[in-house]
Amino acid sequence: MKMTPGRAMRVLYTGIFAAMTIGGLALGIMALRDYFLARSSLGWPAVSGTVTRSSRLLEQRVPSLRSLPGYSENYRVEYEYRIGGRRYRAERVAFMARGFFDEPEALVRKYPPGMVISVWHHPDIPALAVLEPGGELRNLGPLLFIAACGLLGGAWFLSIPWRVRRWKHEVVPVKTDGTVPR
Repeated sequence: MKMTPGRAMRVLYTGIFAAMTIGGLALGIMALRDYFLARSSLGWPAVSGTVTRSSRLLEQRVPSLRSLPGYSENYRVEYEYRIGGRRYRAERVAFMARGFFDEPEALVRKYPPGMVISVWHHPDIPALAVLEPGGELRNLGPLLFIAACGLLGGAWFLSIPWRVRRWKHEVVPVKTDGTVPR
């Protein structure tokens, strides 16, 4: 089958639509999953645990089209806890819906190695744990906004081939002197 310019454009628009829609849908599902886990974590059982590692990470960014050269600052808080004689390790401090915006340095100071902490864990999945339970849907606003833009942008791109198809192309004869006959 020969690829005509019109067909190539429809394939391109469909690909853009698919990428935007899948990306928006994935972000939306991720945000809602995080929200529901954060809300349910308020009712999870708590056990005693110990911070095993707490460090500030300074990573050098390689210059690219998407980022400038420099450093990105992050943190890692690792902790362990026991449930039913089995030892678990985790790193989650809070869900995204919690909306904490502590600086990495403050989190490292808040959870120093060796500190005894309360760990909230999922009753059916003990490996899923968090140090700061809870969350609000409004804290996921930016992520949900990006997801909605992806879905709406994808729908808009999908509509382009059908809008283009409706345009009527009239052929108007033009005289050699550039005038249009009446």
